Amino acid sequence: MKIFLYVLLGIIIVLLIVYLIFHKQINFFVVLFFGKKRIQRKIYFACKANDFLIINDLYIPIDTNTYKKIDTIIFGNKFIYIVKELDCVGNIEIVLDDNSWRVINNDKLKLIDNPIKENKDTINILINNVKSLESCDLKNMIIIPTGCNYKQIENKDDDFIVSENEAIKFIVNFEKQSNVDIIDPKEIERICKMFYDAGLKIEKRLHNRNK
Repeated sequence: MKIFLYVLLGIIIVLLIVYLIFHKQINFFVVLFFGKKRIQRKIYFACKANDFLIINDLYIPIDTNTYKKIDTIIFGNKFIYIVKELDCVGNIEIVLDDNSWRVINNDKLKLIDNPIKENKDTINILINNVKSLESCDLKNMIIIPTGCNYKQIENKDDDFIVSENEAIKFIVNFEKQSNVDIIDPKEIERICKMFYDAGLKIEKRLHNRNK
């Protein structure tokens, strides 16, 4: 029994040393292979710990036959956060007003559409389609995965760029400092259910269309 415990302890120590040496490479492969789903699972459990409702991969209508998918919606106590999770790795050059962001990994350049602008378009669609929502109710949040390096910029009142490890902590602190009244929990549940039910109908419609 003692030999087994010593062997197990030795394996754990070796794995720990390997992670400490190669943690950047390990994080790269984790982000590359598991992408947004990994971040969504982490955010889900963090939301659950803070009693925030959350919906992932929600479809909303743009017009009669066109739909847009929202990565995540987090229902805080004071605001609703429209979230886009990035699934890239490398160094990100963030320029809020540019149409594209530069991602450099292993000396290779990749351009991605500015997620801040993409989310703003999504927020406008929601406001136009949901009468009870106003622009002041919605916040624009971009979550950067651990496999990315970026220069932190000052977050604006409605647009937030945060790392995956800090996202929910940021929401909690932001709402603590806000003077806005807490939304009635029943109203939050109503809006959440409305989004979920509408998204489910669209998913069924798309499924039937692709048969």
